[in-house]
Amino acid sequence: MGYQPDVDARMEVHMTLAPTAAVGARVGTIAYPSLGCSGELIRIASPPSELRAKEHLTTNRDDGCIDGGTVIVPVTPADDTLEWKWLFPSGAIGVTATLAKVTAGT
Repeated sequence: MGYQPDVDARMEVHMTLAPTAAVGARVGTIAYPSLGCSGELIRIASPPSELRAKEHLTTNRDDGCIDGGTVIVPVTPADDTLEWKWLFPSGAIGVTATLAKVTAGT
């Protein structure tokens, strides 16, 4: 669940990440079921301590969803969780979440 402080709202976020991907390559997918938006994540340059990806929405991008945000995920988990951030295209923090790993079939 992500939290968007500017509107004091929570939203479901589904994200998959590939173990490795070069800068400029597709590194995963992202979806916001309550908003009907989804798309792909393209890896961008980042410090070694985190993965950064530019969001490219492919579904419902013009109806309440903002295309071109940046997702930031630390590379090393803290106690099996990751502090996830989504930045507006301007660079301001838009959504935050604490992610927990889900293994297929669980």
